[in-house]
Amino acid sequence: MTPETLPRPGPESTAGAAAPHATAPRYLAVQLGARRRYAVPAALAREGMLETLYTDACGNLGLGRLAACLPKALRGAALESLASRQIPAELLDKTVSFAWREMRGAALGSLTRDRDRRGRLRDAAAHGAGPAMIRRGVGRATHVYSMLGQVITFVEYARSRGLTVVSDFFIMPSGQAITIREARDYPMLAEPPPPDLAEARMGYVQRVADATDYAICPSERVADDLSETLGFPREKSFVVPFGVPESALAIENEPEPGRVLFAGTADVRKGIHYLAQAANVMKIAPSPLAFRVAGNVTERVRAYCHEIAPQMRFLGRLPYSAMLEEFRRADLFVLPTLCEGSAGAVYEALGAGLPVVTTAAAGSIVRDEFEGRIVPERDPHALAEAIAEIAADRDLRTRLASNAKNRAREFSWNRYAEHLASVLRGL
Repeated sequence: MTPETLPRPGPESTAGAAAPHATAPRYLAVQLGARRRYAVPAALAREGMLETLYTDACGNLGLGRLAACLPKALRGAALESLASRQIPAELLDKTVSFAWREMRGAALGSLTRDRDRRGRLRDAAAHGAGPAMIRRGVGRATHVYSMLGQVITFVEYARSRGLTVVSDFFIMPSGQAITIREARDYPMLAEPPPPDLAEARMGYVQRVADATDYAICPSERVADDLSETLGFPREKSFVVPFGVPESALAIENEPEPGRVLFAGTADVRKGIHYLAQAANVMKIAPSPLAFRVAGNVTERVRAYCHEIAPQMRFLGRLPYSAMLEEFRRADLFVLPTLCEGSAGAVYEALGAGLPVVTTAAAGSIVRDEFEGRIVPERDPHALAEAIAEIAADRDLRTRLASNAKNRAREFSWNRYAEHLASVLRGL
């Protein structure tokens, strides 16, 4: 889920503000897309550490404004996504958009349903931005902040110029290998990516690690995986958990007993097939539970799940207002994922006051037996037992729900920005 409310830069980040302390690092942020709604450059700007934001198309700057001016009927899904990206007004004077190749790739991508082809087009657009960024240079920056090495050619160039490279590893590096393994074990659900594409992506992530001085990770699980999978020094990784949207914290949960919610893309990486297997184990229970799945799903996955657990209801991708209503009425939240960075849907579930059953791979802030249950990955029986226990024991459910709400209040997006800025200033 995309956070709804994020910290905005304060007055000190606007034009005419006092210059930062001479010893403060000056960051050139490289971010393609609106991940976390530009929370990272916003946090840097608020602390007077943002030199420049290099980005791609957005709806309120440069060529991206052309997409925003087109009638919706002519945009297509990809251009509609570009039009919806909005750089915070306080960052516009520090932002440089490298949009042409990215807009071309988006337009072509909107014409195909082939996910691999769309991925190749996005990768080509990001690679094409490198020479333009290099020509633009690094200005007065002393550090580069990159989202998982986006535009790696520019990141490597900046490092060769003596800048310190900080990379945001927002997902486990082993995710590609985990997904491929699962697709091979369940060929009826998904096809692994072509070998050349899979190899290229793994090689890319290793290249990012090799070009990185310090890593920012949303969970201990990612930091550990970065060390184990790519050999990155564990002491150079810093964990900064994400935040809970205010919209989720505002939810007053009115649970319908036995209503189990899953939110996210219903695929093998998220462990939807293990939820179906758990539901199959539980369908003979005296009081069958209602399993609701909110998120994109393929027909192959839907057919598999319905065959073994016909009580699962697939809602498709919901508007955010409808998603909040699902959180409001749910009894508990389940995400048996195999690989994440730190799953945003779990933060939202906690904000709504829902007990959460998930895995360690979720990289969540859930503590076992405090806000929910942490079960082993790929274990439908343990998953079923945890769900059944919480749904049946109403006193336990009430205690976990109260703990979940309190835990969520500890993780605001303002606190995320403060924590991140403190770490980055120290580098």
